[in-house]
Amino acid sequence: MKKRFILVVMVVFLLLPVMIFADGEKEQKKIDVWAYFQTQFEWTKDTRASYLGTSRIMADGKIMKGISYSLQGQVSPTIQLIHVNLSLDLFKGHSLTIGQQSSPFKFFSPPPEAKYTVVYPLCSLISNFDDIGVALKGKTGPFSYQFLMLNGKGANYKDDNKDKDFTALMKFSPIKQFSLTGFWQGGYQEWTNQIEQRNYREGMWLQTEIKPVSGLTIIPTWVKRNDRTQEGDVTYKKEGWYVLTTYDINQKFKILIQHLKDVNKETEWTVGLVLKRNNRMRTLLNGTLRKALNGKTDLGLYIITQFNIGKDL
Repeated sequence: MKKRFILVVMVVFLLLPVMIFADGEKEQKKIDVWAYFQTQFEWTKDTRASYLGTSRIMADGKIMKGISYSLQGQVSPTIQLIHVNLSLDLFKGHSLTIGQQSSPFKFFSPPPEAKYTVVYPLCSLISNFDDIGVALKGKTGPFSYQFLMLNGKGANYKDDNKDKDFTALMKFSPIKQFSLTGFWQGGYQEWTNQIEQRNYREGMWLQTEIKPVSGLTIIPTWVKRNDRTQEGDVTYKKEGWYVLTTYDINQKFKILIQHLKDVNKETEWTVGLVLKRNNRMRTLLNGTLRKALNGKTDLGLYIITQFNIGKDL
């Protein structure tokens, strides 16, 4: 089933030039292609490293009125196709997307062109793959929603048509200075580690974005994830608060403060300064202090330079 779907998507993509040419007289089609690169320097007690971090090539555009596509390929640290999908406009403000979708728990890890930090809070909640599925999303007045059905195993695993992930997201934005978002995810996943085991994964988060004064943004997020076996035994549990605060000093400088604290008393503070050189390049200098459950404290310094080719950051 999955192989057939990928074949259909690729055939449609290969036919894009023909379809665009055929419909060219009715509407001029716009295709955006851009690349993103992030160089990083990391200094900690045990590490001294400089390397090319996330690097991606992206493209999106329209096939015809009401039908658009998006592609994203990763160049570093490994070369792979991140996602290919098609979006259909159902009616004003509502759409259906078919193809590889971003994992719901990636809300901690924004798209590369919007990323500020190299340290990902609650990183154990982040899935490093995009998953094949169907998404229904839209907006009506101050309310936004998104419902997804995902394969649950990732694009690189055989789809047995049994284990799916289901997600639901609702956002309420009555004014520009305030929004409230709730999210839930649940589904099964099979693990094969000498013996086959089928786990149930469930996670949720509640997030508020507040802009009390000009330039200041505070985003507190409560997160919970609980994995358990068919017998009810808990295999993974994580719960805590993540607070992101940013302040725009001017168009060139931004102060960034992150704080993470979970129920296990593990804490993390990150303080950074973002320097925006121009619309295509910016540099982040940040220091991170982590206190682990075993009482160990780690201090790290990170310097990240980000730049886009073909599109503003």
